[in-house]
Amino acid sequence: IDDNVNTKYLHRKGGSQATGFQVAPLLGSTVVTGLTFTTANDTPTRDPITFQLSGSNASIDGPYTLIASGDIVDFAGATEWPRLTKTVTPIEFANTTAYRYYEIVFPTLRGPAETLMQIAEVEFLGTVVP
Repeated sequence: IDDNVNTKYLHRKGGSQATGFQVAPLLGSTVVTGLTFTTANDTPTRDPITFQLSGSNASIDGPYTLIASGDIVDFAGATEWPRLTKTVTPIEFANTTAYRYYEIVFPTLRGPAETLMQIAEVEFLGTVVP
């Protein structure tokens, strides 16, 4: 999101509710067809292991339409993913709709009893619509 793995997004209610954020791409409407994720600097139990990506053209507050959801396979494996490391293979999905706003939510964390969720970077892959 900010292209800087040395910063992180930390949500303090990660164990009690699905956590995430909304974003408006600076380049305008985009067709997102893939994602990469980078782990934050500490505590692997805070890593998200599932995601839901939705888009909206109405406003940053929605309503949102689900685009893709699933596992973050690299983070969910038996071995903890190294800190400050991007997923090896992008998560790709079919989408042909351009959206002005996106919401990404992380419903499940690596540590089931964890109360904090963290991620260093989320990269949206796709095409800017002129």
